[in-house]
Order: sequence, then structure tokens, then C-alpha cells
Amino acid sequence: MISSRACSGSLSAHLAPGGADPRSCASCHREHAGAGAELRPDPAELCASCHLGEPESFEAAHPSLEAFAILEDELRWAFDHTSHSVEYYPREEVAFDCVACHNAGRVLTMAVNTFEASCTSCHDHVSEVSSVRLPVFQLPGLDYETLEEEGLGMGSWPEDAGIDLEAELTPATRLLLDAEGVRAADRLEAQGALLFDLLDADVELEDVETLVWSLKEALADVREREGAALRSRLGRWPGVELTRDLNITLQQWAEALNRASGDWFPDLEAEVARHGAGESVEVHVVSDYDFTAEEVGAWTVDTRTFSVRYSVERHADALARALFEAAAGRASMAGLMTELRHDAAAGACLKCHGKGLAASADWLETGGAPSEGPAAGTPVAGWFDHGPHLSVTTCAECHAETGATPSFDAVPLSRCSACHATEPVDLEEPATMTCSSCHVYHDAMSTKAMGADSATASESGG
Repeated sequence: MISSRACSGSLSAHLAPGGADPRSCASCHREHAGAGAELRPDPAELCASCHLGEPESFEAAHPSLEAFAILEDELRWAFDHTSHSVEYYPREEVAFDCVACHNAGRVLTMAVNTFEASCTSCHDHVSEVSSVRLPVFQLPGLDYETLEEEGLGMGSWPEDAGIDLEAELTPATRLLLDAEGVRAADRLEAQGALLFDLLDADVELEDVETLVWSLKEALADVREREGAALRSRLGRWPGVELTRDLNITLQQWAEALNRASGDWFPDLEAEVARHGAGESVEVHVVSDYDFTAEEVGAWTVDTRTFSVRYSVERHADALARALFEAAAGRASMAGLMTELRHDAAAGACLKCHGKGLAASADWLETGGAPSEGPAAGTPVAGWFDHGPHLSVTTCAECHAETGATPSFDAVPLSRCSACHATEPVDLEEPATMTCSSCHVYHDAMSTKAMGADSATASESGG
């Protein structure tokens, strides 16, 4: 299969070093031949003047297509065609048909149908991934006794979230902290601090105090503004798109957090107000709470672990997507990306997604949505129309499965020459062999391949 990247550039390939054009316009376009003259040259004659004259077959004239094969790091989905065609489809007694998932068109790659259209007949996303719950908020175990002995004011704290709760601040919880809280968390992490064991620890206890108040201020903000507080805090991270579905999920997250903080910090608003006014808020241990776990839909408020957990229950989950968007490419969020990427992660997104996802969330741009190929006007030097080819051959005739990822070998030139030759094997009449059937000279002419209207093409010089 041909990737769009392999065919980028066209006119630039015809320029001499430094950008000089070795051929003048007049060497191809004849001018002053009258009002009805055709300025555009015969493309077959033009290309043949440099490219091998008149070859007998496509195979003899065209370079290998190996360079155009899709590479593993270009794939948006980790999909093994061979396992599906040889094992999974026969097991379900379903015919393996390429067009069930792909739509042919005049684009450089085959368009892919949505997950809902192609995959849900076999993959029940809810039953496959909903058993794993992501800790979107975690109260860290805190050595409040040492903090109290050192005279640091941190207000109330649940009794069972002390030295016996060996829980660290989770990556998703960090997203809710203010800038000072994030910096304090970074410094403590760099020092290898264990918040549940601060006795004799070589850390700045003031950073612990800063972190605790940043955490409490986030909870107080959510208690006051509910989903709006989470939208503003998550929206600070570039790349996070606050969609309607995400806003609904954030409101549910806020309700779960409020149920939790109401039990764990009953005097939260008053404490935060006192701290904000510059008062020292003495340590106070809270023990009046139910030591249970409550499940409400996709959310679990668990006082046994002092966490709020979320179950990714559907494909293209809005919150899972937002967390990927927040974590992608940011060193400070490397922990969150690691938590989302491992094999048993909530949502199991990386089971199918994420080739080359370590530093970006590019797959999210079209993940689960039809791929329409390059946009109109995108400069490319060539194109391929699957439609007419599928009228005379099948997908498997050109694309041989490898049994690995990527799933297909490059198309052999001999397959093209079965039709594109002076004496074709598979057709009564030879298929076209003019270079201009698939290639352009000027970059602007590539609008023809992308379906731009004639006005746009003429204005750009095509």
C-alpha cells in the first residue's frame, strides 16, 4: 500500500541544487500560438524526454515500490490482518472481506471505517475493558504525625490515610494541581520522597505542605464549581479538547470527588479559607467516615484506598482521550503516559492503538474515525485510485499478507505490469502507461488528485 509521505514533493524533484530550474517554462509550454492554442504539453512526450523513452511495461520503467510501503511507525492501529483472516473470522464463520472495513477511493491510502461499523460485531468493548478502573484521584498516604511534630499546618487528614497507606500521588491527580503544587510534586519526586514516611527523610517538608494545600484547594474548587472547576484545570493543558462528551464526564467526575471529599474533609471550605487568609491550620485527624467502596456507574469512590476510580467503558472514551492529550509529549506527565500505555491499562487503548505514541497523540486526530486521505490542495506528487482497479482484480492479488506487522508486503511491479504493459497478461487491451496518469510535475497540479474544483486548480496554475 502507498503512503502519502512517500509521494510528497514533485516540482522540487525537478530543480537543480539551490532551487534553480534547469528547464525554462518555454521548454515545455509553447507560447504565442494563437488564442486557441493549448499551452500544456503532451504529458507522455514531456516525461518520456527524460524518463526512459517508451518502455514496454510498467515494471521496466518504474522504480521499485518498496520505498512506498507503509512502515510500522506510520500505522495508527496495531491490526494483524493475518490473524483475523486465518483464525478469528473462520472461528465466527464470517467471510473475511476487505471492503467490510475499507472504502476505496481516489486517495493515497484506503479509508478505514469506524470501530463501531467494523469491529463491534465481535468486540464488545464494555466487557473487554471495563474491569480495570483508572485512579483519576488518589489521596496519598501522608505522615501527618511528622508534619505535626515539625509544626507545619496542613489541617484535617483522614486517620487511615497516614503511614499505613502506602499510596503515592497518581499521575492523573497531578493534572488537578495548581502550578505551585505541580512544582512541589516534581521536587519531591526527584528527591525520592515517600510521603507516608517522612521521619528522617531528606526532603523539604515545606514542599509537602505546599502539595497538600494544592490538593485541598483543588477539591474545594470542585466542591464550589463542580464540573466547571475540572474543565478549567484540565483545559490548562495544551492539546486537551473540551468536547461535549468530555464536559458531561467531568461533571460526573466532580460529583464523585464531592462524595469523597465530603467524607474525608468535612471542614474543607473553612480550612482552605483560613489558609488563604494566611492562618496556620493545625493538624486534625478525621476518623468519622465509612470504610467502604461505593460504585456509581463508571465511578468508584473507595475509602478503603482513598481513591476515586473510573472505568473506561466504551470506545473513544472522552476522559481517556483527554488524559492521553494532556500527557502526550510532556516529560512532567511521563508517569501518566506510562499508566495509560501498559498492557493491562484501563481502557486497553494501546492494545490496538498507539504505534509511535510515546511522544505524541497524533493517532487521536483520526483514531476511530474514517481516514479520508490528504485534504484538498495538499501538495503530493502522485495518487492512486483503488476504485477502477477493484473492478478487474481483488485486494489480495496486489497485497500479500506477511503474517506480521506491517501486515502487507510492498506491491510487486510485476503485478502492475500484468495490465500496464504493451502486451498485458490480464487484460485484452493494455492499461494506460502515461506518467501523468498518476504523477504531476508542478506541485499545484496535485489539486487534481485531491478533488479540488476547477477554479482552484486554474488559479493555482494547474
